[in-house]
Amino acid sequence: MLSFSFPEMEIHNAKDPICLMIFPSRKIKAYKLRAIGGNYFYIREGKAFKGIFELDPTKAYHFGKTPCYVFDSRNCLPIDAILVNEINHFARTNRLAKVKRKDVDHAGRLRAILSKVPMMDDAMRVLNEQLKKRLDKITKVVEEIGQPQDIDQRELGNILTNYLVANDLITVEEKGELDHLVDIGKMDYTELIGVLKDRDIIRIESPIELNTQVFLESFGGYNPEQMANFAEYLTNIDRGLRTLTSVPVKTWMPASIIMALLIGGSIAFMIILNSSDQIGSMFGNLMPKP
Repeated sequence: MLSFSFPEMEIHNAKDPICLMIFPSRKIKAYKLRAIGGNYFYIREGKAFKGIFELDPTKAYHFGKTPCYVFDSRNCLPIDAILVNEINHFARTNRLAKVKRKDVDHAGRLRAILSKVPMMDDAMRVLNEQLKKRLDKITKVVEEIGQPQDIDQRELGNILTNYLVANDLITVEEKGELDHLVDIGKMDYTELIGVLKDRDIIRIESPIELNTQVFLESFGGYNPEQMANFAEYLTNIDRGLRTLTSVPVKTWMPASIIMALLIGGSIAFMIILNSSDQIGSMFGNLMPKP
C-alpha cells in the first residue's frame, strides 16, 4: 500500500507545471517544474537522487489550468495513465500475472493477422505457425554452433545473437538486452538458449491495441543527440543547475492513493500490473473504462 498527502489546492492554483514523481521506495513526491527550453526539467534530492527528465505535453493531465505529469524516477519519459489502464486490461484479458516483451510482440502479431484472417481460431493457428518457424530456425542455428569448450561463454553468446540479428530472428534491442545479461553474468549460454526458445511460447489469447504497443515499445531512453545538446546548454549558461532545480511542493492537503507500478527491462520496457483502479483514483474521471 502506498499513501501520501496530495497537494490539491497548490497544484490547482500553480502557474508552473507539476510533476508527481514515483520513487522505487513507493514514495510519491510533487514538484513544481522549472522547465528548461520547454522540454526538460532537473530534480535533485540531496545526495539520494538526481535526474533529468523529458516533458511530453501529450501525456499531461490538467488540474484547473495546471498541467500535471506522472513520472517513475527510473525513466526519463512521463507515464500515460490511460494507457496504463489499457495495459492492465490487456493483462487481465489474457490472464497474465505480468506482461513480458514476448506477450506484446505476440499480441501485436495477432492484431496484424486478424486484419487479414478475421476468425480468431484461424488467426491463432497462423500465429502458432509463424512462431514455430522462427523457433525451428533458431534451434537449427544453436545446433550448428554447438557449445565448443575453447570459446568463452560471452563470446559464444555474442556469436549467436549476431547471427540471429543478421537473419531477422531477433531485434537489435533484444540482442542488446541478451548480450548485457550474459556480460554481467546474470545469464549463461545455456540460459540464453532457454530464453530464446521461451520467447516463442504463446501465452496470449487476444490482440493488443496499436497505441498501447507503441507506448510500451517506445517507453524509455533519451534521444542521444537531444541529450548531448541539452548537456552542452547546461555547461554554457551562467546560472548552472542550482537555480534550475525543480523544488518540492510544500503545501499539502490530506488524501490517499494506492498504486502498483513495475517498470523494468534493461532498455526501460515497462511492465505494469493491476494499475488502472489505483491510477484512476489519482485522476478521477479522466480515465475511461476499458
